[in-house]
Amino acid sequence: MPDVADPSVLDQPVRAKEDYDRRYNDTLPVSVSHIPGILRLPAATGWHEQSADQKGMILVKGLGLDGESVSRYPFTGISFSDEAYQKAPHLSYQLHLKKDTYILSIKALPTRPIHKERHLRLAIVIDGQEPQFVDVNNNREGSEWSTNVRRGFAEIEVPITINSEKPSKMNVYLLDTGIALNRFDIYK
Repeated sequence: MPDVADPSVLDQPVRAKEDYDRRYNDTLPVSVSHIPGILRLPAATGWHEQSADQKGMILVKGLGLDGESVSRYPFTGISFSDEAYQKAPHLSYQLHLKKDTYILSIKALPTRPIHKERHLRLAIVIDGQEPQFVDVNNNREGSEWSTNVRRGFAEIEVPITINSEKPSKMNVYLLDTGIALNRFDIYK
């Protein structure tokens, strides 16, 4: 990997030295953070092809930080309102965390909504708590968009609270099409 003027763009990627087929995008996992105690969840770990909750979603191999991304399909599908978030396709994850408040870092491909009336919204629900709605759209040209494109992902951070010592369930609802989810990082 070449050196860059602003190392925070790539944050010291780690790549295996073995040969791999360069006809495809680099699909080896890349470290994008040096935060100690981080829990990394590739988006694909919440994907279960036969699940009724995931009808209308696809797993895209060779795309994203961990070599797989999850997206809604078809891309011209409907958007869901905040009130109807539970009707949207979603991914589910088991979290084995201590009771506390954490930061959830959502990493997705830097994309744009399919047209002006759309967004790139998600709803995050932990153990049936009130949903947190986030929009991963960065709809303006500029340094943030350029940074996202160079490093290969857009990132948004939201606080989450784990209220139990038992394993928690995190559901991520994809309210709009056009989002390609790569990874969720959870840290204090």
